[in-house]
Amino acid sequence: MAEIVILNDDYAVIESRGIRFYYGYEVQAGEEWAFEFKSPDAHIVLTQEEIGARDQWDCGENLMYGIRALIAQGRIKFEVCAAVECEEGKSDGE
Repeated sequence: MAEIVILNDDYAVIESRGIRFYYGYEVQAGEEWAFEFKSPDAHIVLTQEEIGARDQWDCGENLMYGIRALIAQGRIKFEVCAAVECEEGKSDGE
């Protein structure tokens, strides 16, 4: 699967290995644009208020706010690895 990173005027997306982070016009919560996380095991939509958006039109910033919100809420796990592949249960430097 190809890795995709797009930053446009009306949406932003990061996609890799079956995981997709998206913010923009294609996903809405009520009348507002929203943030979406998709993986084989989960589908989560967060409103602008839930991600702490300051400006609906700043798609790149709101994409990062959405990822930050998921990590802060413990809804996704974030690991920093020294190598391309992480082994389950090992952190950077092990």
